[in-house]
Amino acid sequence: MSEGAAPDPAVPQELYDEHYYLNLADGHEAFAAGETAGRYAWALEQLAIPDGGTLLDVGCGRGELVFWALEHGAGRAIGVEYAEAAIEVARGAAAERGYGERAELLAADARAIPLPDATADGIAMLDVIEHLTFAEQAAALRESLRLLKPGGRFVLHTFPNRSIYETYSKLRRVWPGGRKWPADPRKPLEKQMHVGELTAKECGRQLADAGFTDVEVTFTPWIYTDHIPSRRAKAVFRRIAAFGPTEHLAKASLVATATAPAA
Repeated sequence: MSEGAAPDPAVPQELYDEHYYLNLADGHEAFAAGETAGRYAWALEQLAIPDGGTLLDVGCGRGELVFWALEHGAGRAIGVEYAEAAIEVARGAAAERGYGERAELLAADARAIPLPDATADGIAMLDVIEHLTFAEQAAALRESLRLLKPGGRFVLHTFPNRSIYETYSKLRRVWPGGRKWPADPRKPLEKQMHVGELTAKECGRQLADAGFTDVEVTFTPWIYTDHIPSRRAKAVFRRIAAFGPTEHLAKASLVATATAPAA
């Protein structure tokens, strides 16, 4: 994708300020304590980057996965982030934690990353795709595939699975007193930032359409019910999530793995 070919991102980077990364974005408590949230270890395990290999984290935020990869055998770890505030936070953390320039932190749009083809042995996109429109997702996933070596692994995490809000709407219609619940239970920041929430099927389709193979989309065990006002309705929602045939309607977050086609 040539420079200037893509329209401006749908969500302006000004929303992603230092306060967001240090006080609101998931994992900020662990980051403040100098710890690494568990999903980064999980992501690196899924990617199975060979010793001395290269990790690319698209939407690296505060840089935790980049740091974790450097501690666990990666020869090179690159974090890409379009929000300048995130890059500054990550660079500060890299200096403070002794990574220095070993942590390569690059300000760039996920749809047009200035790196050569087949740069990375593994690519992660954690809690990013819901912040992109469907068109932006398609372009970002194609760009990730370009940057991934043949046979390389790709891992994605996204919250929310949009189905949880669709299930909420149905429950609201039938639950006694449910019509008094908010029509849209999303928090104000979610409404501003989450412009591309996906269902499990849509997530798999986006990855397949981008050209990935071996696509697998699953759910984390987490059952999110903060958006449901009624305690009894929360219990019903949990039962829906815990039952295999209906879990897709109420499990909160999705994880996906995929592979770049072999050369």
